[in-house]
Amino acid sequence: MKALGKNYVEGLIAVIFTTGSLLIWHGCSDSTGSAPDEEITAELSCDDLSLAVDTAEAVSAISVSGVSAGLGEEPLVWVYDANDEDTRVAAYLERLDGEDAELTIPVHPGNWREGGAVNIIVLNEDGDAACYPLPLYIEALEPSTTTVEEVITDLELSLHALTESYGYNVEDLKQGDIFDVEFHHIGLASFIQALDGKNNPNSIRAILEGEASAFQDVEGDTDSPEFMELMNAIMQQAGLFTLLEEFSQSFEEHAQYLDEIGYSKKFPIEKSKSNNLQFDNDAHQSLTPSELSILLEDQSFYKDLERSFLGTAIDGTALVLGSISAVAGIFGLAPASLYTGIGANLFSTMGLFIAVKTSILPSELQEIKLEAEPLIYNEDQEDIGKWTATLEAYSSSWTLTWPDLIGVIPIIGPPAKAIDRFGKMIPGVDDLTINVLKAAQSYFIEVWSITAESGPYTIPERVYEIEGGINPDRDGEEEYFRWELIRIEGEMEDDAFTLGTDQTRYYPVAVGKSELRISTRPGTFADNIRVANTELEVKPITVEISSRPIDGVSFYSGPPFYIPLGEDGLPLMVNVSNSENPDITWELTGDGNLVVFGNEKTDADYILPDETTVDLVVVRAEGTGGARNHPNAPNRSVSARIYVVESPLFITPNPRCVQIDQTVNFEAIFEGEEISFSDLTWDIDGPGTLSSDGTYQSSTEGEVTIEFWLTEQRSFNYTIEFEVKSLCSYMRATGTGQWEPTRTVAFEYTTPTMFDYESTCISLTPYEPDDWVREMIFGNNAWVMSFSNEDNFTHELFLHKSLIEDEGDWEIELEYTSDQSFSNSLYRIFFLDDLRVTDSHWGGIKTTTLPLQLKREMMVIDGEEVPVFSGNYYNERLAPHSPGGGMPYLKVKFEGVVPGEKGCF
Repeated sequence: MKALGKNYVEGLIAVIFTTGSLLIWHGCSDSTGSAPDEEITAELSCDDLSLAVDTAEAVSAISVSGVSAGLGEEPLVWVYDANDEDTRVAAYLERLDGEDAELTIPVHPGNWREGGAVNIIVLNEDGDAACYPLPLYIEALEPSTTTVEEVITDLELSLHALTESYGYNVEDLKQGDIFDVEFHHIGLASFIQALDGKNNPNSIRAILEGEASAFQDVEGDTDSPEFMELMNAIMQQAGLFTLLEEFSQSFEEHAQYLDEIGYSKKFPIEKSKSNNLQFDNDAHQSLTPSELSILLEDQSFYKDLERSFLGTAIDGTALVLGSISAVAGIFGLAPASLYTGIGANLFSTMGLFIAVKTSILPSELQEIKLEAEPLIYNEDQEDIGKWTATLEAYSSSWTLTWPDLIGVIPIIGPPAKAIDRFGKMIPGVDDLTINVLKAAQSYFIEVWSITAESGPYTIPERVYEIEGGINPDRDGEEEYFRWELIRIEGEMEDDAFTLGTDQTRYYPVAVGKSELRISTRPGTFADNIRVANTELEVKPITVEISSRPIDGVSFYSGPPFYIPLGEDGLPLMVNVSNSENPDITWELTGDGNLVVFGNEKTDADYILPDETTVDLVVVRAEGTGGARNHPNAPNRSVSARIYVVESPLFITPNPRCVQIDQTVNFEAIFEGEEISFSDLTWDIDGPGTLSSDGTYQSSTEGEVTIEFWLTEQRSFNYTIEFEVKSLCSYMRATGTGQWEPTRTVAFEYTTPTMFDYESTCISLTPYEPDDWVREMIFGNNAWVMSFSNEDNFTHELFLHKSLIEDEGDWEIELEYTSDQSFSNSLYRIFFLDDLRVTDSHWGGIKTTTLPLQLKREMMVIDGEEVPVFSGNYYNERLAPHSPGGGMPYLKVKFEGVVPGEKGCF
């Protein structure tokens, strides 16, 4: 190949093809050297080489396509003044994917202010083959009204304000050991000393004032006003001034915020006792909630800075370095070195400052650790519960080695290829790198006490914890945390638990479940919302009755129990759960006898009478303490029916009335065990059929008698009698647990009591007052619904005549009112004082009730359409006077009630 010639002939391009190669030559001034006349063996093509634009701003990047592989991995670029072939500057081309690349546009080589036309020539990486010129117009570079010194001064002032807000004296930080400050502010102290450290000879301020030792031997004019103007314009064009101004404003705003929240008062500065670089790997730091919240917000601030800094700083620095050759070519290396030293030190130390702050400060809250004991209570358990909760936040570990340090210096890091490339083209550019590296080395040696030989420097993960855990007794704790008991479910309106005066203690109040929840409040801890919860439960006392095994065998299953006449007795036992020390009482209604024994009264024997009967045994368990202290704690009891039958064979249920087209599913019991109807023989007298699985299907009206025999032992038999009617009237009253007002006619924790009564004869007739009080209240406006006069439980439901006379089908829910005017209430209910369900007497009659659900539908009975009423309600508590106490509620349900003569009398 011919040596690159010196004559530039007005864009003339000579193309010479040789075997296996393409040589493109272009005359240019001051070649980087000469090459022998020999053939080029690399495959080089410039056919597709082109710029994406015709015009570009100085200090910007444009796309280039068609950069063939023959140009090498790192092609070289010269930018010539189109009007002066002897004036040129180097430019930086970075390969992307394939033949695409990005060219950093320098300032115009001939006239950096006004710009102008240039010719861009791309050479292979060896510099001995070049492509034809690519024309481009570089726009004018506007001189900046801001100077590097002004921007750095503003940055210093804002950083000083931030330093004082943290509670430090700036002058102390400029000359002190950075490890002699609070752990949280090592990075701050290092940045202050990078700007103007008294022990840092190559600080940014020293470089600006021309006093930095690393640049004392650099030749060239450092005071040229034109050079200062050019460098300031380059940094402005690259966006670095804007970035630093944004940082200054952020520091000022953060300093103002720290003053407002009184940071320096909450973190009084104390000198560290340790000046070395060793930190405890298990280091814990206990803080108040307000202190931890502030540090997390501080972390958030620096994280935001980090996100805005990294990309912008690297891109801006790369653009500055892309124009460094122009500065070096026009003014010599001295001023370029100084400004590059300023930029490299400023951005590397700022990046280090942010990295240290984000690594040392707590980054985010861990989950709240909540412990509570006990979690599950028996109903009469009096233990006082206590909860504790702790909260931590961790910092991230951080390691710095000498290779890492080299990497954070922009001129040595990502944009370093530009300097390496320019070193091939402009003698002396590598000296710039050496000077910048010297300045950076002095910073790390003097400020961080780390050299290439000192090994890695590590700040380990640190644990920041709330001092003493979450503490309701601490002043202002509620500003950061919420602790509460939240109702989950319960048998009363009351919550199952309540917090005591000491908010970390809780007490059982009623049966049910509560959630203990501890959470951070929004707006604190940099909006790290953390919630911990656990479930607390008070379990109701439960009572279960069963037959007591004798010699390991239980003779009678149940309840209900079926005992043939002639047996000696029925051994019974009761099991009480969820009670600390229950007081057990037994009661029996009927013809048999009950013998209770044992200190804890858990066992009893039922002694059979001499004739068949149905007896009711009731066992109650009362405890004291805990949720049992609630004034409305319901009775805890169980009831069981004992059927004394003529033979071990028994058929259930034993209905009194079955409606036409209704089915009844019978079950057969023999010696206390259910048997199949295939073991039985039966005879049915009356309407209806009985299938082999025990299902009875009614047909027409009439009286029905069914007699059953055990097929293989016909001496065992049982008879059922009932009536089939077009409509069966039904009313039943049962003792229940506590009604839940928040749930319409719904029950939870229902406990059977000794009260369970039903009637199949219910009358609904116009009311005729029998005394002046009732006449005054009801007059002739009421109809009364009641059980048969033969029943030992007298119940009266008064309905306003408007409900009886209303037409059609409807369903309503009536709220009780205490208004004495019957016309306003539409109904009244009385449980009369002759109620006797045991040997005890119940009184204290209350006429107030819970809502009445009433349904009216028209049905055809005996060829006549009549209204039929059904419904249910729950009366308020009856005041008991029976031994052992207990406060049952009554649930009443009625169906098939017909007014007037069609009803039951």
